[in-house]
Amino acid sequence: MTKSELREILRTNLNSAVSGVNSLLQGEDLDRVKPILERLGRNGQLPHWFEQLSESGTLPNLDGKTIGSVIEMLFVSVVEKDVLCKYDTEPLRINPASGVDIPDLDLGVKSPSENFCTSEPFFSPYERLIGSEYDIAVLLTDYQTAKRKPPLKLHRSSTALICARPKLRIAVYARLLATFASGC
Repeated sequence: MTKSELREILRTNLNSAVSGVNSLLQGEDLDRVKPILERLGRNGQLPHWFEQLSESGTLPNLDGKTIGSVIEMLFVSVVEKDVLCKYDTEPLRINPASGVDIPDLDLGVKSPSENFCTSEPFFSPYERLIGSEYDIAVLLTDYQTAKRKPPLKLHRSSTALICARPKLRIAVYARLLATFASGC
C-alpha cells in the first residue's frame, strides 16, 4: 500500500486512534503496546515515563517538547497496533530529524497545548500548522493547565488530520480553535 493509502486509512479511523491514545494517557492497557514502545524507545528500552504512566495513569512533570514525544510514541503505537494491524505494513518508525515525524506515512504529529505554545521556529500557531509540507495529525492537549496541578495527567481535547493543501489546513485550524474555545 502507498503512504497516501495508509494515511487515508488513518483518516478514516482517526477517532478510534485518538480514543486509544486517550486510554493510554490514562494508563489503561499499556501492556498491549509495550513491545512497540520498547522498539521505539532509545536503545530498545521502554521510555522512562512508561512505569509511572502504567502504575498511576500520570506522567512525570515533563517539559512540553518531551510531552510531544510521549504523545507521538503513543499515537504511533495505537496506529500500528489498532489501525494498520489488518494491513501488510512494516513497523512504523519515528524520525523527526528526517523532516517528518512518521516517515513511513509521510505524516507529521503536532501535540500543542491549549495555548499552542511551541519550540518550533514559527511566529504563530497558524504558521506551525501550515508550515509543514506533509500532512499532520494534530492532537490538542491540556498540558499547560495540567502541568500546574501535579501529578501530570493529560487529556486530549480536540484532534484533526490536516492535509498538506493550504485551504484545507486553514479550515481545520479554524475548527480546532473554535472547538477549543468552546471548552470541548
